[in-house]
Amino acid sequence: MPELSPETLLNAALGLLIVMTLAGAVLAVTLRKVFHNLLGFGLSVIGGAGVTLILGSEFVALMQLLIFLGGIAIAMVFAVMMSTPNEQAEEPRSAGAVIPAILLGLGFTALICWAMLDGNFPQSSPYVAEAWSVKNIGLLLLTDYELPFEAISILLLAAIIGSVLIARRTREPEPSEEADRG
Repeated sequence: MPELSPETLLNAALGLLIVMTLAGAVLAVTLRKVFHNLLGFGLSVIGGAGVTLILGSEFVALMQLLIFLGGIAIAMVFAVMMSTPNEQAEEPRSAGAVIPAILLGLGFTALICWAMLDGNFPQSSPYVAEAWSVKNIGLLLLTDYELPFEAISILLLAAIIGSVLIARRTREPEPSEEADRG
């Protein structure tokens, strides 16, 4: 069996991650249930973070995972709380909106490909790459920027708790729920 070079394995992993990202994106926009859309989006985010990691930006990949997957988890909670029961009929999707959406997506993809192939992007210096390493950013967040970092986390927690309380107050009980209580 021929031995595979590290570059070949890296290219294969990159290809698999790109396919995973695209498959997740297609699932996110084509599935009918909100919960399944979120799972597809999560798959796409994980694939995108993997691509970012292979391209050498560990911090951006980590932030993609933390921010987007945290947001997806919160959105899943809201999707379960606010969605309609499975017994209710779903409205059919408008076929007239599918073709413009596909054309817009293909046009945006072509624009990005053109910019990437035609653009002349400078290489960053090793000093700049070291300044934005995960270790240096972590040290900054836990020393110089500790107070803003903690304030943002408390603000996000308050927003989550507030939105859950608002969602619970505005939701009207179903007739079957009232009969179960009485």
